[in-house]
Amino acid sequence: EQSRKVCPQYTLSDGGAIIGVRGYLVGVIIAVNYGNIITIGRDPATCNLIMEGDFISRTHCRLSYNNGTGLYTIEDRSTNGIILPGGQITKKGQVVSVAGGTHICIGTYSEELLLR
Repeated sequence: EQSRKVCPQYTLSDGGAIIGVRGYLVGVIIAVNYGNIITIGRDPATCNLIMEGDFISRTHCRLSYNNGTGLYTIEDRSTNGIILPGGQITKKGQVVSVAGGTHICIGTYSEELLLR
């Protein structure tokens, strides 16, 4: 609960955004500007976006946005993976690119994010 309160709500400009749809970050909007890397996980020492949950790894994934292409790059660093559209689950070390507008789940279907 406390970690969620320190997640800033940003005004979106020309960058991307992570929007909490379901679960720990529901209702939270995080701006993802070109060149910034968002590291998602439980460990505040290694992550700049903290999520809690049984299926969330200490360092779950790294995410960046390219406003030139509109694509997000996601690097899985987790045990439980990232669930992509169609039910594909990433494996540790896998890097994938997805378009803005994609919904992903972090470790479990109950932790859903929209990459906008």
